[in-house]
Amino acid sequence: MFKVPALENEEANSGVPKVIEEIRGFLEIEDSFQCSGMCREAMFYFGLDMNTAGVPKETCLHHAKKYMMENGVPYTIMTVLLAINSFWIFIFTFCMC
Repeated sequence: MFKVPALENEEANSGVPKVIEEIRGFLEIEDSFQCSGMCREAMFYFGLDMNTAGVPKETCLHHAKKYMMENGVPYTIMTVLLAINSFWIFIFTFCMC
């Protein structure tokens, strides 16, 4: 995986470790879908070897969107149920007054 030992110390490099975490997330997307870039195809992969992977042919946006549409249903259902529950709790607090 992607490691930058010089950036491990958060106090010395404030803000940089968050960027490294975002880069790790993007590397996971690239590795999973063999794509690069979100809006436009990139000229090279960020984390893959160009000699073995070649030049990117498609963006990651459609792959990530499709993944979320297929696997995001349980999270969506739970969010809606929590919103309805919170709404009813809000309504019942007025009845207590």
